[in-house]
Amino acid sequence: MADTPRLTDTEIAAELAPLTRVIATALHDTPVRLGSPHGAADLAATIAVRVAAYIGREVLPPPDEETKNLRMRTRIAESELRTLRAGIRALGGDPNTIQTLWAQIRLRSRQWADAKRQCAQQQAAIDHVRTLVAGIAHPTSAGISDYDLGRHNLATDILTALDRAPEQP
Repeated sequence: MADTPRLTDTEIAAELAPLTRVIATALHDTPVRLGSPHGAADLAATIAVRVAAYIGREVLPPPDEETKNLRMRTRIAESELRTLRAGIRALGGDPNTIQTLWAQIRLRSRQWADAKRQCAQQQAAIDHVRTLVAGIAHPTSAGISDYDLGRHNLATDILTALDRAPEQP
């Protein structure tokens, strides 16, 4: 830090002159309502937005190609949305109602896909149990003990119950 050259007050003022102009312009352009708590908030918000825009334009490095493409796609999407909303209004519809309906359709679609995925998982579990129990239900040796006979009966009951289970939608 000792090697860092110190700037003089005039150099600092020259470096911050564009930012000072941005803030001064915001102060001049923003009406302040005296005695109103919103007046100071409006002024602070205006200054914050203009300083952020200044920093983005003057201080930050230029955007890469991917960022430029994303910004362009965002502008196109916003333009298409404005066109769509204007068309809906021209036909006598309410864009907010259409947007709400679209959100509900997307939600129901996701719920249906989740239920379908869960149903497939449950069917896979049933098939796995059916495979495991099938070996017990069919004895392979002639000498079956009482324990084996009990396992055989249990396995047969499980297979019967699985076969009678209602099919999933």
